[in-house]
Amino acid sequence: MPKKKAISNDPHLTGKYPPIPSVPHLPEGYNENPLGDAVSFEAPESEPEIDPLPADAAKRALVEQHLAQEAVDRRAELTTPEPSPLRNLTSPTATTDPTLASAIAQMQAELAAARREISLLQKKSVDADAGAAGYPRMYYRRPKDGGPMSGWIVCAQGGVGPQTGGRDIGTYAILVGKGFKPLPKYGITGPAGSNKGFGGDYVAFLQNGGGKEVPASQVIQLRWHVKPPLPGTVFPQYEAVKDQVVHFLCDEGGCDTEFWLLPEDQITAGACLDHLRRNHDYKYNEARAVLKDQGIPFRTSRVREAIEAKENKKTRRELREELEDEEGN
Repeated sequence: MPKKKAISNDPHLTGKYPPIPSVPHLPEGYNENPLGDAVSFEAPESEPEIDPLPADAAKRALVEQHLAQEAVDRRAELTTPEPSPLRNLTSPTATTDPTLASAIAQMQAELAAARREISLLQKKSVDADAGAAGYPRMYYRRPKDGGPMSGWIVCAQGGVGPQTGGRDIGTYAILVGKGFKPLPKYGITGPAGSNKGFGGDYVAFLQNGGGKEVPASQVIQLRWHVKPPLPGTVFPQYEAVKDQVVHFLCDEGGCDTEFWLLPEDQITAGACLDHLRRNHDYKYNEARAVLKDQGIPFRTSRVREAIEAKENKKTRRELREELEDEEGN
């Protein structure tokens, strides 16, 4: 019977050391030199000290997570500015003192009311300049063009607002371009939409001494010599010619029509004649007789043109008689 081969007492084959994890297919305790020579085993003088693994890995992970969170919180505290003490005062709920909270709330309410009042006053100041229908009006002198309103004082757009300094630049430029002379030293009046009654727009003008600027024809036509917009106003230009003013008064019963005019004012004289003819059925000669009786001179344009025509060979007397006969028929 053959004898069994004795097994060498090789410590690499005894399984004293744990298997090599990186080479799982090798048997436990196998340790062989890849060159084929057996490696003798020498026991170490002392076993290497190996740190024991924590008993509870989950507990250690929890501790590490807690420490990391503390580090994050500490960094956030260093980078976040401290809240201002004034910030807390703006909110009554930021303090636990009810008295202080009530005082702060009252202060905020008063501040809001003051802001609303300031805003309203600012809006009113702008509205006072612009008005419901635009900026205030100012006074101008019309150009002396020989018309019925030659040199009259008028109110028109273009006045400077006392609050904002704005004005209707477009209208101002147009009027100046047409020959109207601005009279800013006599002030401004209300916007175009304001209704101040007859002559009311001229009160500021007369209060500032503008009576001397008003021509006599305007005073007479607007009857300011009888009832001026500002009682007691004296118009020097009217005073200089008031002895020449003639007065037309309709003598028909129940009619109170009356006019005042200067002798050269043929437009108003023609209005007197038309009133008698249209409203009271006067004939032409009868109406002219009434005007003559009241001292109102009246000349027809046809007579004046015929007299001025140099090529006409007839005498002035013959022309007048012929034209009067034609108008009387």
